[in-house]
Amino acid sequence: MATEMRLAFVARLGLKELQTIRFINQLSEYYDLIILGGDGTPDPEYLVRNKVLIVSGDEDDILITKKAREYNMLIDGRICEFKGLKIAGVGGLQPHQDIRRIIREGSNINILISHYPPHGCLDKVLIGRKEAHMGIIDLNKLLADNVRLLMLFTHTNVLGGLCLRNNVVMIGFEGGIGRYAEVFINGILSIGFKYSDLPSH
Repeated sequence: MATEMRLAFVARLGLKELQTIRFINQLSEYYDLIILGGDGTPDPEYLVRNKVLIVSGDEDDILITKKAREYNMLIDGRICEFKGLKIAGVGGLQPHQDIRRIIREGSNINILISHYPPHGCLDKVLIGRKEAHMGIIDLNKLLADNVRLLMLFTHTNVLGGLCLRNNVVMIGFEGGIGRYAEVFINGILSIGFKYSDLPSH
């Protein structure tokens, strides 16, 4: 893989839309691609269109999601190409339908973006006094048969964590305003978890 790319993954950005838009557009000055993992997705009309891809979150406004699809930024259930890399998206609104669509469309996906984690990777939650896995089992099949390099997901209870399965690096990231996961691809993967101190005005 000769492709070089710098990407930032952000998610669960909250309700301060103006601050969120500033944060995303600030990141777009330094990164080739900004990926939004859902929950708190701002109005895509104010984002840099050729540098932002979005998967829906289960808490996102359906009108914002529809607008993101109209601007060709929403990748729920789709495979797109960016700088020679195939990127697929599984959103938080209809994840099982998205997974089925992606499996039908093809294989050799380089990067999978999902709002939810796969079953068994950074997906443990406490329900009462018992631990349970909240990850989606169908994502494991998609990963095993179709994904070759990287998976990014949110909806975890960790600020940032890594798993490795079938030679695919999986990054779980809770996100929040000012926080993001940074990935450099240039023959190898370099990964970091960052915080950007943003002005409040």
